[in-house]
Parts: sequence; C-alpha cells; structure tokens
Amino acid sequence: IEPALAKLPGLRRMLPPRVAIEVDGGINRGNIRRAVEAGANWVVTGSALFGADDVTAEARVLQDLMVGRQPV
Repeated sequence: IEPALAKLPGLRRMLPPRVAIEVDGGINRGNIRRAVEAGANWVVTGSALFGADDVTAEARVLQDLMVGRQPV
C-alpha cells in the first residue's frame, strides 16, 4: 500500500477535483488517514472490516479516522 500512497499526491494534482480517486487493498486503521491526506476520497476496506470481531464498530472507527474525528 505504501508505494500506492506515495503516488496519490501527484495523481490528485493531475486530475480535476471532481474526479474521485479510490484506493483498494491494504487499507486499515494504520493507513486510512494517510490515504485520504494523500488524495484518496474513496477507500475499500474489505479485510479490515471482514476480519474484525465487530464489523459495525470497525466501520465506525475507520470512518472516524478517515474524516479526522479520531486521532491517528
């Protein structure tokens, strides 16, 4: 995931603001905020959610991290 995150700022600069950038694969609590800060506005969190004991609680944590409501 780190190499992909490193490419996002350049991609974001190349694209109009209305164009969505999605990151799919390897997104979790430890990197979701970095993905958003780097330019992603859509993330796929399959393993992070489906591997959680409580999917609903994990989805809330990930969403809060994504929008900056929870410290990293």
